[in-house]
This record gives sequence, structure tokens and C-alpha cells, in this order.
Amino acid sequence: MTTAAGPARPHHAALWEAVGIYRDAMRPFLVRHLRRVPGRRGAEDAIRYSLKDRRVDEFDRLLAQTGKVEDAIDVNDFPSLVQTYWREVFQGEFGGNHSVKNAMWMATEARNTVAHPGTPDLEYDFALAHLYHIADVLGRINAPAEQQAVQDLSSQLTAARIAPATAPLPVPAEDGGAAPAAPSGAETAGPGRRPGRAGRAANLKPWRQVIRPNHDVAQGSYQQAEFAADLQQVYDGRAHETQYGNPVSFFQHTYITPGLRALLVNAVRRLGGQGGDPVVQTKTGFGGGKTHSLIALYHLVNHAHALLNPAQDTGASHRTAAEIQGIFDEAQYTDGPKGLGEVAVLDGTFLSRTSGRATAQGDPLNTLWGEMAYQLGGPGAYDLIGAAARGGTAPGGDELDGLFEHIGPCVILIDELVAYVRNTRGDDRASVLTFIQNLTQSARRCPTVCLVVTLPESEAELGGEVGQYALRQLENLLGRIEAVWEPLAVNEAYEVVRRRLFEKLGSAELRRRVRSLSPDVCQRPPGIPPGRHRAELSGAAESLLPHPPGDFRPPLL
Repeated sequence: MTTAAGPARPHHAALWEAVGIYRDAMRPFLVRHLRRVPGRRGAEDAIRYSLKDRRVDEFDRLLAQTGKVEDAIDVNDFPSLVQTYWREVFQGEFGGNHSVKNAMWMATEARNTVAHPGTPDLEYDFALAHLYHIADVLGRINAPAEQQAVQDLSSQLTAARIAPATAPLPVPAEDGGAAPAAPSGAETAGPGRRPGRAGRAANLKPWRQVIRPNHDVAQGSYQQAEFAADLQQVYDGRAHETQYGNPVSFFQHTYITPGLRALLVNAVRRLGGQGGDPVVQTKTGFGGGKTHSLIALYHLVNHAHALLNPAQDTGASHRTAAEIQGIFDEAQYTDGPKGLGEVAVLDGTFLSRTSGRATAQGDPLNTLWGEMAYQLGGPGAYDLIGAAARGGTAPGGDELDGLFEHIGPCVILIDELVAYVRNTRGDDRASVLTFIQNLTQSARRCPTVCLVVTLPESEAELGGEVGQYALRQLENLLGRIEAVWEPLAVNEAYEVVRRRLFEKLGSAELRRRVRSLSPDVCQRPPGIPPGRHRAELSGAAESLLPHPPGDFRPPLL
């Protein structure tokens, strides 16, 4: 239904149009590249190989109906096609940046959401976040006109949302009710009213004069892509030019949330033989801090000495050193920070059973267990489970126990495990699941081993039925002895972004003034539900400093 003022569901309508633009641009892009898949007889053969039986039947039905390969590919199949042929085709096309796959899952979630007619309009934040990711993908496939069209839809939604806010704000009366709005431009309020927005805020300095951005932000060299954490790039050194790759800079710009601190303390406690949970699962939605937490743990184990003894004498370095020392103190770690242990990094979107990677001795690195052993201890460790690694069968618990006894204290970080399992079939998948089961049991038996696994929470990251099946299987295996940690609570997202963007967070006097102003200036900012106490609005405004409450939207993290 559309009225004179526009569609009855403007957010739904904008996202529906964007999904159509995305679909029509992605289909020819995929077909063009799938024709180049080695070992496949054209795009049709590549698509059929990637899809499950039921999806193959649907593809063939649509192909017979339309006569065109492009028109037979469903939006839901876009991410799985890219994932299946990532190494052969798409890794080079996207410059090895795995974050495009997450953006595609967000586009898939958008498509599935707008496909339901008759529902209430979507939340503004949901629509804006998904429009952002759709435009991001379109930019990466070199579709500038389509990207601009989606960005225009986003701008239209934002303009429509801002327009009503230009009306004068109601001035609170003493009895808590809303008095008539003050005339435009009024500097003071009459008797019985507190000063209005203009009068109370007139003497505030611009935020740029009181809060100093980080150097890269101020110089214009900040890249939004740096928010997309990539554990594999950190491990192999490709992230050295970003703050993710530099351990000191990483922690200086990281807000250690209570959940992240608990994860780090648990791992240090485990490495020191002081107890702790042997198996930890971090499970959040997209952007919830899973990979960021693994990178923090990787840097802490490998670079604790540098973090505790900063080369530069700055306030940020001393703050970081104090935070890290607090983690060691809480963990009761007494062996010194230099030799915490070994770390293995297993990224499910990077590793593959079909990989041709090998050790310097020529042994295959196409299993999780072979890769893990080689990272932990080189050829000697690999040989301890060599038969299983070379044969592709999961090592038994006794072999893993022997490996960990040989290695000593160690942390195994497994990111995007569902994505890895989703990309295996038959006996290979069974071996992977058996390995995870044996690994969790071995970690429990070995007192200085810590296993940390990330699992997705949102359906957009699962990748259809195969992903859902993989998640259920892994939850059953891990759920027997694992502890679940939430690295990032919603109300902590503000501080995470603020720490990343700003160096100087303002004086105590500035915070006091924000608290005194916020009930009148904010009223009820977008994203804060009705019925919240005025004191809560004051706290929200202070936590957002320097962002106006309507400008910061956690779904974009």
C-alpha cells in the first residue's frame, strides 16, 4: 500500500528494491567467473557441484523455465558459490578479503527478510545496516551505478528520518509533562521551565576542540575495512600495516569488555596450570566481536612482554600495560610473560581439504589436525600425528594427548568452524567432526591446553541447511564440556568504537556538562525505547560522547 506520503512500509520497500538491484548485478558477475573454475565444464556444472540436491533440482527447474543460467541462480546461493570456489576464482577477484563473504550473508538475510509480505515495517537500523552491506558488495564487484542506487536509497531513508527532527523539541514542564514548544531560535525558557535546547547548548565548544581523534582518523588515513577483523591475516603477517597486526596498537585501541577480559584471564590461567575452562565457545551474531577476541588472545600469548613493557612512554601505553598486568594478576600467573605458550590459528574460511599446501618436508597441510600440529611444533609435532594427517583420518585421543604433552602450554584458536565443516562432504566431514570431539576431550585431560572456538549465532552466517546441520553437530560436540562467553554486550559497543576512533576522551568537566544537558537535548534519541528513565538518557549520552545519540547505530559494527 502506498499513500500520498510514500509507501506504507518505507524501510521494507527500500530494502526490497536494493535486493533486486543486488540480485541483477550479482548474477552475471557470478556466471562470468564460474565459467573459469578449473575442472568444471562451464558455469552450469560449477553451480550444480556447489549446490545440495534439493537446490540443484530448483536450479534445473528455473533454468528450464528461463533458459538463462543467470536467471536460475537464487540469491540464497550467492554466498555458497563464492565460498566453494573462493580459492580457485574469487579470492583473487576480491583481493583475498574474506569480509566480502560476511557482507554477502547480510545481503542474503535481507532478501529472506523482505520476502515475507504483510509484516510490519522493518526497523530503520536493520534496513540501513543491510543497505550498507549490499552497497559494499556492489562496490567490490565493480558495479558503481548499482552501488550508487543503493546508497541513494539509504540516503532517502536517512533524510526522511531526520526531517521530523527539525521541528522544535518540546520543553519539559515541571510536572513532567510536555509544555508547548519554544519559538524557533529562543535562547531561554519562561518561568517554570528549564532552558531549551538552544540556550543550554549555546556555549558548548565543537567536539573537535575538546576530543582528539586518533592519528589515522585525523590524517584521513583511517580505513573502515580495518573494523573487519581477519585472524588469518594477523597470523601470517599480512595485517602488519593495520592496527590488528600490531599488538601494542591493537590493545591501545581495544576496549577490554568484561566478556573479553574473562576470556583472556581464563586462557592465561589455563596456560599457567591454574585451572580455567579447557574449551571455550564464543557465539555472537555478525559483528559481535568473535574474531576480535581471538586476535586479542593471539597477541596476548605471543606478545605479552611487549605489552607489559611498552617502548613508548605514553599515557595510552601505560594504560594498556596496566590492563594487561591486571589480567595476569587475576589469572594468578607467576611464570613470567615471555613464554606463555604456543598458539595455533585455524581459520575455517582460509583452510580447505582440497588445499595443496604442504610442509617444507612435503607433508600435506589439508587437515585441521595436520595444520594445528605443524603450527604448534613444526615437523616434529606433525610426525606425532603424521599417519592421521597424511591419511586424512582424525587422530585419536591418545595421539592428541601425546602431541600436547610434547608441546606443553598452548592455545588453539578455531575461527569460522561452521564455514569449514559446511565446505566438507561425506567421510571428510565425519573425520572433521570426530577430530573436534577428540580435541575437546584431549584439551580437558591436558591441564595447560586451551581451545577457543567461534560459532555463528545469526542465520545469515550459517549458509542454509548445511550450515544449520553443521552448527547443530558442533554444538552437540562442544556442549559437553565447553564454556560459553559473550565477548561484547550491546551497551559496550559504544566504548569499543570510541576507543578505536578517539585518543582523548574529554575532561571530567565536559562529561559533567553532557550529563546535565542530555535530558533536554536528547529527549528520546533514536534507538532508545520509550519508557526509559531520564537518568538513563544522561548515561547514554555520556557513553556516546562525542557521537550524537542518533548518529551511532550498533548494527553497523
